[in-house]
Amino acid sequence: MTNQEILDAPAYFQDVGSRTLRAYFHLLLETLWHEGEGFCGKRPFGNSGWEYDVYKVLVAIGAIKGRITTEDGYTELASFDKAAAHKLVPQLIQEMCKV
Repeated sequence: MTNQEILDAPAYFQDVGSRTLRAYFHLLLETLWHEGEGFCGKRPFGNSGWEYDVYKVLVAIGAIKGRITTEDGYTELASFDKAAAHKLVPQLIQEMCKV
């Protein structure tokens, strides 16, 4: 899967209306810009742990290894390759910035 395919793969983010990683990253940057000094990196969309929403999508689309569980109607990230995620996310962001 290419970085472009990963960015545009259908995804679900519970706290925002984004439907792809590309849209999520755009919204995150827009939120940072709009809120300026008041931006909360811990809770940019109201809840903490937002990075794990990105990791869960990467696992769900098969971009990194991991396991997602479902309990009581909620999907949870049970495990994932954190090193691979930390390597991939900056690559995806750079891919978006190519002109």
